[in-house]
Amino acid sequence: MSRKVPEGWRSVRLKSLCDFIGRGDAPQYAESETGVWAISQKCIRDGFIDTKFSRPHAPSKQIKGRSFLRSGDVCINSTGTGTLGRVAMWQKGDTASFFADMHVTIIRTNSSASPKIVSEWLSLPSVQEEIFTTCVTGSTNQIELSRVSLEEISILVPPIQEQRRIAEILSSVDEAIAATQAVINQTRTVKQGVLKHLLTKGIGQTRLKQTEIGEIPEGWDVKRFRDVCSLITSGSRGWAQYYSESGALFLRSQNVRCGCLDLTDRQYVRVPAGTEGARTRIVADDLLFTITGNSVGNVSSAGDIGEAYVSQHIALARLNDPMMSEMLVAFFSPDGPGNSQILNAQYGQSKPGLSLENVRNFFIPIPPRSEIERITDVVRNISMVESQSATALNEKISLKSALMADLLTGRKRVPLPENIAAE
Repeated sequence: MSRKVPEGWRSVRLKSLCDFIGRGDAPQYAESETGVWAISQKCIRDGFIDTKFSRPHAPSKQIKGRSFLRSGDVCINSTGTGTLGRVAMWQKGDTASFFADMHVTIIRTNSSASPKIVSEWLSLPSVQEEIFTTCVTGSTNQIELSRVSLEEISILVPPIQEQRRIAEILSSVDEAIAATQAVINQTRTVKQGVLKHLLTKGIGQTRLKQTEIGEIPEGWDVKRFRDVCSLITSGSRGWAQYYSESGALFLRSQNVRCGCLDLTDRQYVRVPAGTEGARTRIVADDLLFTITGNSVGNVSSAGDIGEAYVSQHIALARLNDPMMSEMLVAFFSPDGPGNSQILNAQYGQSKPGLSLENVRNFFIPIPPRSEIERITDVVRNISMVESQSATALNEKISLKSALMADLLTGRKRVPLPENIAAE
């Protein structure tokens, strides 16, 4: 891929910037509290390596020394689908405790390149596209990155001092992103505790009773979900024939997130009058459950989104009392005490799912209506704080993307102090 080279920069092959490019090792798995830990493709997230997904191995001479991670090592997922090509840099220092497994390629730079620059360059959308175009080998179900082809990827390299300044700028944005993510994580922890108390102990309640969902206030009731709904159904097959460029919204599994609708990916339909599809038209404050696919178990309120229909991957539940909608979304959310019912009801290993009968048989708490109002107010306030933090995080991520596009291509140059520029 040809690129215009800024003045003072050079376009070089990745291999010329590295002391080592190669896959990690695959020793025999053996759980050991005093052993070493394998960094796999599951550990490489968007821009960082999460060691909580690493696997333990007993100390083994099978692991080559080069596979143990060193500070600044760039790791790239090299097998499988979904996460193939994902890049992150190891920042925990040199270690004899963590090594890359055979599904991860280590890129170890030499003194001519900042590992941060290499890591961020390989993450650019245009470079990711080049990687998938030129470096992917294998069949549809077993694809992997070719090391030889990866070595030939070209990188625009500024002078080393400019590399360091760019790395400092991008690292400062990373720190801001990490700080915002920490706030979100803390908010979720608080939210989980608040929801558990609200939805099992109530507000100001002291006398409790034991029920199918554990302890709840004496003045509350417990019912099957079907007993508070006038309709529980799912979408029909064959909606593709109604797809159109405009019209009513057609909600699919990717639109139902944990606690909210995500309408980024929109599909529209035009449904002829009198068709069976009218049965699955959404009414304001219906509850929506994803019942098949990777996002099975996600729950959201429909709110008031106008004319819309659901696919066969979504269960639609119409409450007799719409005021309960937000409270029940909180109850069934991953942070809520009712989520365990969803997890326990799922069937299938490779393709988990929920049946409509599962959904109908869920147990739910029924507080007095006045308390439902107060609980809903608290849930809304928590959700508002969470939403504000998520917006701030997205803004910082967008800022970093824009900076990467400018700084890593030389479209915008960073000023250097005079004493450095003169070197």
